[in-house]
Amino acid sequence: LLHLLDQYAPLWLAGILGAGIISAVMGSDTHQVLAVSTMFTKDLFAHYGGKEKYGERGSVHFARAFILVVTGLAYVVALYTPESIFELAVRFAFSGFAAMAPVMVAALFWKRSTKWGALAATLFVGASILGVAILQHLYAPGTVLWQVAGEKLLLLSPRGDLSVWGFMPVVPMVLGSALCVIAGSLLTPPPSRATLDKYFSTAHARPLPAASTVQA
Repeated sequence: LLHLLDQYAPLWLAGILGAGIISAVMGSDTHQVLAVSTMFTKDLFAHYGGKEKYGERGSVHFARAFILVVTGLAYVVALYTPESIFELAVRFAFSGFAAMAPVMVAALFWKRSTKWGALAATLFVGASILGVAILQHLYAPGTVLWQVAGEKLLLLSPRGDLSVWGFMPVVPMVLGSALCVIAGSLLTPPPSRATLDKYFSTAHARPLPAASTVQA
């Protein structure tokens, strides 16, 4: 978009629109970093007694330190990765978000889902993304990695993108994530009644309208 603005828009308009694009991207990145920091602070630090031991000030310091670590790692990855931001987003961020969709759906609508099923899906998605990155690093673009009866099932396109049965890697990742959630949940004990009441409480549900009666 910035290149298009530079080529086809007046200089003053390109500056205004370019600033808007950059601010939108930075705003989204900031929100994601803050969301991840909040998740780790509440689900790890506070859950395992860090808040009771170090207090509110300790929680704030932990969240700030985590933000510094995450942004530092992102900066290092950006320095040593030749791809563009959009290619990195498609390869890692968007694929990871989409592949974790079965976990979110199961957590919201399936009472039999367990944390072990979610953990299995998370590990599968993380390993899949790492595996895709390793294959793209080890093999040259255009390499056929696996074929059966002349059918190319796993290959790297001329641009270096991995193709699985003609699909982007995110498609089998979503299917594998769903299978991991289902299998991991069914093979482990179901959630306790207290957990179900906490997340599937019907105390605030709207009551059904009473049936009208006809007076004789």
